[in-house]
Amino acid sequence: MLTRSKVLCVAVIGLLAIACGDDSKQQQQSWPDFGDGPAARPDQGITDIGELPDGLPANPEGPVIEFQSPMAGEVVAGAVVKIRAKITDPDGIDDQSVTVTALNGDPVKMTITSENDVYEGLVDISVFTDNVAVRVQAADLGGQANTKDLLFKRDPGPQIQIISPAEDSRHKGSVSVRVVVTPRGGRTIKATEVRIGSVMVTTTSKDLANGKKEYTGTIKFDDPQFVPPLSGAQVISVDATNSEDTTSSAQRNFVVDDAGPTIAITSQVAGQLIGGIIQLRAEVKDEAGIVPSTVRVVIGNNLDTRNVVLRNSAGTSVWTGQFDTRTLQQNYLWPVMSFRAADTLGNESHEDIEVGLDNGAPVIELDQQGTYYHWREKEKKFEASHPFDALGTDTANDGDQVPQITKLRARVEDSGNYAPSAPWIPISAVDFSTVRMFVLDDTSQALVVDTDDDGYCDAINPNLIPKGSTPAPGQAVAVTMVGLAPSGTADFTPTGSPPGGFDDGTDPDPPKPLCKTTPSTVWTYANSTANRPAIFTIPPISSTSIGCEGLPFDFLANQFTDKSWVCVAVSARDNLGNRGVSQPLRVFYDQSYVPTAYGYTPYTGGTAMPNCTGTLQANGTVDTSKPCMFRAAGDPKPQRFPTSWLKEQ
Repeated sequence: MLTRSKVLCVAVIGLLAIACGDDSKQQQQSWPDFGDGPAARPDQGITDIGELPDGLPANPEGPVIEFQSPMAGEVVAGAVVKIRAKITDPDGIDDQSVTVTALNGDPVKMTITSENDVYEGLVDISVFTDNVAVRVQAADLGGQANTKDLLFKRDPGPQIQIISPAEDSRHKGSVSVRVVVTPRGGRTIKATEVRIGSVMVTTTSKDLANGKKEYTGTIKFDDPQFVPPLSGAQVISVDATNSEDTTSSAQRNFVVDDAGPTIAITSQVAGQLIGGIIQLRAEVKDEAGIVPSTVRVVIGNNLDTRNVVLRNSAGTSVWTGQFDTRTLQQNYLWPVMSFRAADTLGNESHEDIEVGLDNGAPVIELDQQGTYYHWREKEKKFEASHPFDALGTDTANDGDQVPQITKLRARVEDSGNYAPSAPWIPISAVDFSTVRMFVLDDTSQALVVDTDDDGYCDAINPNLIPKGSTPAPGQAVAVTMVGLAPSGTADFTPTGSPPGGFDDGTDPDPPKPLCKTTPSTVWTYANSTANRPAIFTIPPISSTSIGCEGLPFDFLANQFTDKSWVCVAVSARDNLGNRGVSQPLRVFYDQSYVPTAYGYTPYTGGTAMPNCTGTLQANGTVDTSKPCMFRAAGDPKPQRFPTSWLKEQ
């Protein structure tokens, strides 16, 4: 048996090393030596490909291997070649052992074909540009293995370089194409085709040095030959054929980007109520990149003064800004918020939602000024109740004389923006936690002030709000108020003079008071929400027959000066932060005063009633010589309830 140490008789005729010997079986082969230099270089061919790896089994008693295709020295085209070999052995072939390996590659399993003893396997030869070496290995059923090498040539076809477009680049409208084709192996370029799908792209050719050719053209994405017009991911295919009719191919991926940025609004949703200063936020994305100056929000289709440029949070796709909705007119109800952006290719997009606008503040009163009714539908008739004081006839009115223990209640209902044609008005409703009463006996100061110098009262004097950090004489007494749950019923006994459009009530008897400590028979509800309280009182509210209306205010216990005027006001915010304040209630506190059976009576003494309002100056002081007013019902920003009011019972 021959071993590696034995000398082989080798003849190299530009193709293959063939061992000489007198055995009937093929002897061990080594990769042939084709000279010095790096292996498998495109322009240098194959050089020293070495010997069998250590441990590779080889035995002259192993199978006989005869190549059928390609043959030694044959020129093949393509990146993959099918190696076919006839492999025989008297002991039979171990099919699992038959492999073919290209130089520097991994073994590929060869499979038996329908022809006797013929095996085949596909080998990737794309890395070779001239000489190709492969090795077939097989073992018989006795475990004796042998190998045989094959050297042939590959014509890779012309080299194709796609200069433009760049890989995965994005384009709008059209794209320029530039391809350079280089011949190899002494051959010339015969033909070149540039395609998108099955559509040929028209190009202009130009001869370059060393037989190279340059092809240029323009692809218009809306060209009539493209049906439908090109959009999204596309592939340019280039096929180049040389003088030996060997064709090579190359592809280039690019994107037809005809869509603007994707915009996801995260700060608001359609129909959401907005008011005051709002935050604007959206996620804006585009593979082509965003033009920062184009990311904006147009509110109410006003391109001049309602155009808010958003800013990008570094390293994210989040864009933010803010807008003061108080600059919008009070009769706007449903403005459209249009979020817009453009990418670097000029594609634009927008995402639009309609939102509800509520810049109306809560309307608050401590002394009912109008006539209030409830109505109901009964036996297909609409009946009106007796007019009633929603605050209760047992509470103080403006200008009353009051004793030490005095009942004070407030009606608090939210208002919104207003448009006469609107079937309903969007409102955010009162934030119950903000309803507070302020009581002041230093009437030389203004309890309620105008903070923006428009002539209308809009806040409690900030200098009089109690502060834990700096308590000082002259500050108001503040009391938290809570809502009285809507309950009871109005008086639907006949009145003889129901309001226009309504029938008289038909109840035989008036309803009973809600409890023993108040004559009120009903606590009404806010706006049009049946379970939302409109009447607020000092807590706690008792569930027994005494104190169901809450607590009264104690002037003596809170150090108020006897026989002096007192200013009372209530402040509240809605759920959007819009702040409302009541018209001051002015009462004359007289500790010795005894109310009548019908409640408190107007003060008739000689001390003048204070105004209790003023104007806040820029330096923080209050000018009491500039009293402020309150807007009537029907004004775009009402601060008083209508003089006549009907609500469904």
